[in-house]
Amino acid sequence: IDAQVATTTVTQVFANRGAGNGEAVFLFPLPSGAAMTGLALWIDGEPVQGEVLAADEARAKYEEIVAFLRDPALLEFADQGLVRLSVFPIPAGGERTVRLEYTEVLAADQGLVRYRHPMGREAQGLAEIENLTARLEIRSPEEIKVVYSPTHDVSVDRPDATTAVVGYQGTGGE
Repeated sequence: IDAQVATTTVTQVFANRGAGNGEAVFLFPLPSGAAMTGLALWIDGEPVQGEVLAADEARAKYEEIVAFLRDPALLEFADQGLVRLSVFPIPAGGERTVRLEYTEVLAADQGLVRYRHPMGREAQGLAEIENLTARLEIRSPEEIKVVYSPTHDVSVDRPDATTAVVGYQGTGGE
């Protein structure tokens, strides 16, 4: 977060514990007013940047690539404020890593700036989050008074009066 402009990068590793190729579908709620700014899929240890296409063209391209068993990822708007990321194939016993990025302007209310990030606890019956690490860097042109999380036990490092680094690490849904 830099002067109320938050750039969020989400790196998601999908693991296939099954015996055959798998497909991952990841639903992610974007904050109101946020704009997607990046997508990358790691193939053979190298990031491949995504491209923005019209919805119909993107879906057709994804289906064509899946038919040839190559490694695509498709990011599409599923509903207002919700994006769907599809990744195929995830080989048996293998993993695929994707990174998405979005930017939003955070509103201030009487000097309080609130940043919210969905942690996936709302979804029941879906794949579990095994490990979660969050790191938030906050820079402000004015002195930062208080930094806290009402929902998670976080660490806060204050290198100076206008900077804070917040950390969180959890496992097994903690």
